[in-house]
Amino acid sequence: MAEQAFALTYDCFDKDQDDEGTEQTEKFLNAENLYQRAIKTGNGIIEQREKMTWSFFKAFNNKMILSRYIYLSVHRYSEEVKDKIITNLDKSIAGFTDVLHQEPTPLYKAQALVYVNCVMSRTEYSVEHMRIPGLQRDIARFKEQVSALLQEEGSVKHAIELAKDNHRVLNTMARALKGTDFEEAEDTIRMSLEAESNPNINWYGYLLNGELALERYKRTCTTIQSKRDPDNVEVLKRSISDLTTCVEGMKSSRNYSLLGEAFMKLALSESCTSLHTDDGRETEVYKHLVQALIYFNEALTKDRGARDPKVHGFRSECLERLKEDKMAIESWKRAVELDRLSTTYWGNIKSLLLMLLNQCRKMSDSEDFQPVVAETATYLKLALCKHETVYDKFMPALIEQFPEQFLHAANYFTITNDLTMAMRLWDCVDQTIGQRPLSQEIEERRRRVKKDIEDSQEALANIDVQEPRSSDHEQTADSNPREEGATGCEELEERFPATDEQKAFMPLPVVKARNTRGFHYDFFVIHSAKDEEWVNYTLLANLEGEHRLKGCIADRDFELGKYVVDNITAAIEESAKVLVILTPDMVQSKWCKHEMKNALHAKVEEGSETVIPVLLKDCEVPDEIKNITYLDARRHFDWDHLLRDIKK
Repeated sequence: MAEQAFALTYDCFDKDQDDEGTEQTEKFLNAENLYQRAIKTGNGIIEQREKMTWSFFKAFNNKMILSRYIYLSVHRYSEEVKDKIITNLDKSIAGFTDVLHQEPTPLYKAQALVYVNCVMSRTEYSVEHMRIPGLQRDIARFKEQVSALLQEEGSVKHAIELAKDNHRVLNTMARALKGTDFEEAEDTIRMSLEAESNPNINWYGYLLNGELALERYKRTCTTIQSKRDPDNVEVLKRSISDLTTCVEGMKSSRNYSLLGEAFMKLALSESCTSLHTDDGRETEVYKHLVQALIYFNEALTKDRGARDPKVHGFRSECLERLKEDKMAIESWKRAVELDRLSTTYWGNIKSLLLMLLNQCRKMSDSEDFQPVVAETATYLKLALCKHETVYDKFMPALIEQFPEQFLHAANYFTITNDLTMAMRLWDCVDQTIGQRPLSQEIEERRRRVKKDIEDSQEALANIDVQEPRSSDHEQTADSNPREEGATGCEELEERFPATDEQKAFMPLPVVKARNTRGFHYDFFVIHSAKDEEWVNYTLLANLEGEHRLKGCIADRDFELGKYVVDNITAAIEESAKVLVILTPDMVQSKWCKHEMKNALHAKVEEGSETVIPVLLKDCEVPDEIKNITYLDARRHFDWDHLLRDIKK
C-alpha cells in the first residue's frame, strides 16, 4: 500500500494540470489514505526505519495537498477551502514533527527540518499576500509550534550541515528553500555542486544554480539602467553558464526553456537595441535572440514542451522581438490554446490580441485586411467568452488604443450574423469611449456599425415573423442560417453558401500545393459551419499561414455553378489528405456525413491513408471512422503530429 501511495504522489508531477488541479488533488488524497492504512497495518510488524520513511512521505503528501488548496483559494475561496488549508497545514507539521521524534537518519532529519520550516513560511506568505481571510490567528498558533520544534530539533542551517555530502538531498532542500529563503537556497546549491560537480550526475544542481541566478537578475533589474549594469549582466552570464552545463547532463524542455529565457534577457541587456547595424551586420542583440529561439524550439521537441504554454509564450516573445510577427502570432495562439489557468491565460490572450490589433492597423490598405479582421474578431470573441475576468484586466485599455479595429471586428460579426457578439463589441467601445471625441472617420464608422447591427436585427426579426419555423429548427436572432452542416444546412438538397461579403473575410488561399504526388490541394477539411471560425482562423492560419500548405474549404474553394455533390467529390479526389473535424455539430450534420462517406470510399479506392479524423470536442465518433486512428485534440492539439501526417 505504501508503494502504491508513493507512486500516486509522484505520478502527479508527470501530468498536466486542469484549472484547479482537481485530478492531482484526488490522487494526493487517495495516497494519504493508502499511507494511513499502510502505517496502521504495519504497526508492530515493520521495522522502525521503514515506518519512519512512510511517515515522512505521508507528511510530504500532506504538504502537496496543502499547496493545492492554497492555490484553489485564489480561484474559488470558501469556508470549506479554508478548513482544508488548516487541516492539511496541521497534518503536515504534525507529520514532519512525528518523523523528527522517530530518531530519523541524518538525511531524513535534514529534509524534515527544511520542509516543516518551508510549509510554515509559504503558508504564512500566502495568507499575507493572497489575502486569504480568517486564517491569521491559526497561522500565529502554528508558527509558535514550528518555532518551538526548530529550537528543539535544530535550525535549517543545522539541517543543511547534516546533508552536506549528499547532493541529491541538498538539491531537494534548496528547491524547498527557494521560495522562502533565497540566500540560504543559493548557499545550499553551492554545497551541492561542491559535493558533486559532474553535470551527468548532478545536472539538477546546475539547473537550480542557473535558475536562482536568473531569478536574482530578474529581481534586481527593474529598470533599463539596472539591466545593463555590468554586475547584473555578470549574474545573467553565470546563469547561462550553469544552464548550459545543465543541458549537457539533461536535455529536457524545462532546461532548454530556461536557457532560452536567459539568452533573451541577455539580448535585452545590450545598450544597442537594433537587430542589424547600418551596414547590415547582425548585432549582439540579434545573435542572442536567435540563440534563444534555437533553445525554445528545442524545448518544444522535448518531453512535454509542446504542451507547455510557458514555452510557447517565451518563443512568441522572442519571435516578436525578432520582428517575425506572423510566426509570433501563431506561437501566441498555441500558448492561448494550451493555457487553462485563469491566472495566466489573460496575459497570453492579451499579447495575442495586441499583435492581431496592431496587424489590423498596419494592413488596413492590404488585400489581407478583411481576413486579418476576421482572425482578430475570432480571438476577441474567445477572450470575452472564456474567462469573465479578462475584460476588466485589459480590454478597456485595448479599446482606447484600437477603437477603429474593434469597430471593424463588430462589423465582421454583423456580416456573419453573430449579432450578439457584434452588439457586445459595439457596447464595449461605447462604454469605454463614452462621449469623448474621436476622429470624424471613426465616429462615422461607429454610427454606421450601430445602424448595420440594428438593421440586421430588424431583418432577422421580420424573417421570423413572416416564416415561422418549427420547434425542431428554431433559430434565434443572432444565429447563423449557415450553421447546419459542413457546407450548408441539415438537408442535402438545401444549402446556404457564404455571401460575397462573408467570403471576403476568409483566409486567402495558398497558390501552390506542397505535396509531390500531383494533388491540387494538400488537404480538404470536412467540418460543421458552427466550427468555421476555428477552421478558418486557427487551423488554416497554422497550416496555410505558417506552413504554406494548400487547403480546400467549401465556401472559399468550391467551383461556382457546379453541383455541391460534384464539388465535394472533386475536392476529395484533388486533395492529398482529408481532415474530418469531429465535434457534436459535425456528427449531426448530414452534409458532413455525406462528405465523410465519400472520403472513405475514395480511401478504399486509392488504398491509401487519406482520411485524418481530428477529435476537437467531445462527441460520439461516427461508426464509419471508429476503426481509424484519430488525433485527440480535446485538451492538446498536437500540430507537429498533424503536419507529419499531412506531409506523409
